[in-house]
Amino acid sequence: MRRLGAIILTIAASLTAAMSWAEPLEVGEIARGYVYYNKSGTSINEHNVDLTKCVSATNAQYIRSVAGRGGLFFAGAVTGQAAARVENCMLVRGWKAYQLEESQGRQLAELPEEQLASALAPMVGADAPPGKLVREWKNIGLFPNGVTRTSRPHSDFSQQLSTRVWNPGPNANVPLVPTPTGNVIKQLKGTTLPIPRQGMALVIVRTEGVTTNGGGLTFARVLPDDERGQPDVIHARVGVVFAKKDGNWFVFEVPVGTWRISELGVLDYCLGAPAFVVQSGEVVFAGSFDLDGPELGPQRDPNLARQCYAGPAAASIKEAQYQNGAQGPCLDYTTVYALEFPIVAPR
Repeated sequence: MRRLGAIILTIAASLTAAMSWAEPLEVGEIARGYVYYNKSGTSINEHNVDLTKCVSATNAQYIRSVAGRGGLFFAGAVTGQAAARVENCMLVRGWKAYQLEESQGRQLAELPEEQLASALAPMVGADAPPGKLVREWKNIGLFPNGVTRTSRPHSDFSQQLSTRVWNPGPNANVPLVPTPTGNVIKQLKGTTLPIPRQGMALVIVRTEGVTTNGGGLTFARVLPDDERGQPDVIHARVGVVFAKKDGNWFVFEVPVGTWRISELGVLDYCLGAPAFVVQSGEVVFAGSFDLDGPELGPQRDPNLARQCYAGPAAASIKEAQYQNGAQGPCLDYTTVYALEFPIVAPR
């Protein structure tokens, strides 16, 4: 009997481990030590081009310029965050961070910039790069409890070898302006779904629980190339006090277009996220998301929503058709990353 009990406990422990991320992954801080970026088959020029794109996409130069005006304590944390944003972007673009042994790294760090670039050139594109793999992109957003972010990122990145050889060139697009905030669309009240107005659609979202790192779920409309201004955003989030045991439902009347998951808890998915398209008059169920469970989801069965809503538009509820890879402007002072849903087509 004791043996049977031990077996049952072992099985239960194994199931629990399989249902959640083993250890929360730190995404708000750069890798420590003498680190460089590697992507098999690339050149030092491609390395620098991607670094320039990441500095631009994450608005890191603007954030660092503001940090310099904010005092020593504030500057250190924000500068560290800016560095982490760039590194996360490199990981999303397929680069991996490798840490060299202390003596080897110190020797390289003491080289003049041009000599360091020559020494790193064969390493950044090597099939078997020297050093220890310390960071790579992982799709941890699918596991709400699998991510953590330090409140004060490490700001001393003088040992970061890749950024030492980065030369953006005179024509690099490196902005020094803040990212515009979104135009927040308020949710509709009640359980009766109206017919959407011309040029508009209804989006339905369900959340269960609250994120352990704060916040909730946000969607943002992808602005077309010929449209300028602030993107429309919808927030499907509630505080701990208002989180219902049977889940919280949200309905929004939104402009037609492509809507991407832009934020989840502390993470800003500007570097790539699932998105869906809504057409005029449609009623789309974006899914049911488990914000503090072992897996995010979403469950997209439209019958879930049909059971909760009535009215003239309820019968036409359809599930969202997600595609991965939608990007958007990175909000300032956030931890940026990318999220992918399995078994959906890339954009």
